[in-house]
Amino acid sequence: MLITDEPNEHSFDRILVRALKQHSETIPGDFTTNVQMRIRKAQEQRILARVIWQERLTLVGSIALASLMITGGLIFREYLVNIYYYIVNSLIADEQTLFVTMPRLVKTICSNWQQYAILAVILMFALYSLADFLTGHRIRIR
Repeated sequence: MLITDEPNEHSFDRILVRALKQHSETIPGDFTTNVQMRIRKAQEQRILARVIWQERLTLVGSIALASLMITGGLIFREYLVNIYYYIVNSLIADEQTLFVTMPRLVKTICSNWQQYAILAVILMFALYSLADFLTGHRIRIR
């Protein structure tokens, strides 16, 4: 058999037909289709197994994070309450400052809204890219 560097899409079929003709058993006409279907099913099962594994890891991570938060809330209850009181007291003390700076902030955003819109689009794209990177490869259904 002559091997060349040029890809030949019919070489596999010719080799298969020649091998099947030399074979003594009867082979169904859709043998190649069945083999390709089995390969496709094996690939789909491998992808499905990966997705199931990722979902299980996500579930375990969510349960672990929730239990850590509950445990932290129970252990550091007084500390968290003091932090909340400090935040509320500082907001109440700074309410005059908040009411004075809000109109200036709105005026600044209104005068430069194009720049903030571009910045928001870039930030959304960065968040989308990060989420796409963290979730791994996409599954494409044909």
